[in-house]
Amino acid sequence: MNIRFNQSRLVTWLTMAIVVAGCGGGDSGGSSGTIAGIDGGGIYLTQGPISGFGSVIVNGVRYDTTGAAISVDGVTAGESSLATGLIVRVEGTVDAGGTTGRAQRVTYESAVRGPVEQVDISAGRLTVLGQPAQVTQDTIFSGPGVTRGLEDLSVGELVTVSGFLNSSGIIVATRIEEQATASTLEVAGIVVAPDSVQRRFRINGVTIDYSSAVLDGFGGSDPAAGQRVFVKSTQGLRNGVLVASSVSRRDTGVPAATGTTVDIEGLITRFASSSDFDVAGQRVQTNASTQYVGGTAQSLAIDASLDIRGQRDSNGVLVATRIEFLPVANITLEATLDGVDTGAGVLRLLGIDVTTTARTRYDDDDSRTFALRDLRIGDTVQIAGYVRDGRFVATRVSRDDDGNSSDVEIEGPVTDVAAPNFRIGGVAITTNAQTEFELEGGGSGAAAFFAAAAGRIAEIEGRWNGVVVTAVEIELEN
Repeated sequence: MNIRFNQSRLVTWLTMAIVVAGCGGGDSGGSSGTIAGIDGGGIYLTQGPISGFGSVIVNGVRYDTTGAAISVDGVTAGESSLATGLIVRVEGTVDAGGTTGRAQRVTYESAVRGPVEQVDISAGRLTVLGQPAQVTQDTIFSGPGVTRGLEDLSVGELVTVSGFLNSSGIIVATRIEEQATASTLEVAGIVVAPDSVQRRFRINGVTIDYSSAVLDGFGGSDPAAGQRVFVKSTQGLRNGVLVASSVSRRDTGVPAATGTTVDIEGLITRFASSSDFDVAGQRVQTNASTQYVGGTAQSLAIDASLDIRGQRDSNGVLVATRIEFLPVANITLEATLDGVDTGAGVLRLLGIDVTTTARTRYDDDDSRTFALRDLRIGDTVQIAGYVRDGRFVATRVSRDDDGNSSDVEIEGPVTDVAAPNFRIGGVAITTNAQTEFELEGGGSGAAAFFAAAAGRIAEIEGRWNGVVVTAVEIELEN
């Protein structure tokens, strides 16, 4: 379980969070799971991260998976093979109310599975089979040796990564799971520098030898530049080259029939204009009827995080009827719960109320079906989220069975600076003569901290007395 995140020195992601936060709105519904704009029901294709179970919840809709065909990395599987944070595609129907549906097919494919080649704690990034993966505060970690996050991973360990691909080919990880063993290595991505003589191509930093591979979906041709593929290898790496056992071509967009309602979450990976761009590889066009939530057409930009809903036309283009800007978490709180209101979808800790939404992801290694209803006063949790209009909104809730009732960890941008006090995410924090200060890039002491803190990211370890957090250690990041 991920019970700490200390890699939020991610300027791009924090900048995005600030830009989106300035747009207003976009909380994706309240505790009831209502998603504005879905109505009428009908045939749907939904693509996004799993946020919870009790069937499968994706993009705020709870899909009944009874009788559904479930595929994991091309192999038939059961719902128990799925987990929170995995990016899945659900084909089925949505009821007229817009919050429930019935899945006919659920498909999941890993972004990459293989040995860790590099871990960069300061940048919050790891590399697996030549694929860079960026960790955010919403990334869920799982596995027998991963108790706190990226700092638990070492070079050579086997992991599976699920996430969104950004415009630079970096996987923005939604889930990283440590594997004890892996009989098959996998990588998905865009073909670069194909060589039909040597029968090789690259996906980011890994060269793939497909000379002995079974090719699927290429119509008798070799893989070509720009094609999206899914590669499996049972032979592994030979002299740094991944020997493929199969290479399957994948659609660059979502595979849906003309007229199907499509709902996808992802990042803008190509941006020609506010009326012509790609999200998760799917071409999107807007028009005068497109509804915007949490922003405007002028807010659209490369790598913006969006939920797009619309109909697929005869040219394979998703004509957007609704675009929702998804705020990026930039604050984490780790503490024990003082209150739980499941009806209102509100948690209370550290003197503030935390609002959950239909998109909040729930994670607990001891319970795959962990949800808001399972939380109790006194539980230690880590909550990732953002502040909007004075409310703290949770994007992820993880439970820790081993937490201490008074120990607190907080990370996020510093506000309301008035020595010896300040706030992060609305939480009141004070300092005293025993507080240790460290400023990244040089400097220490209370005076230096309070002179430079406003708006910067700080990591706090402290103690909660029921009124205020007293900081024991503070690290101020650049």
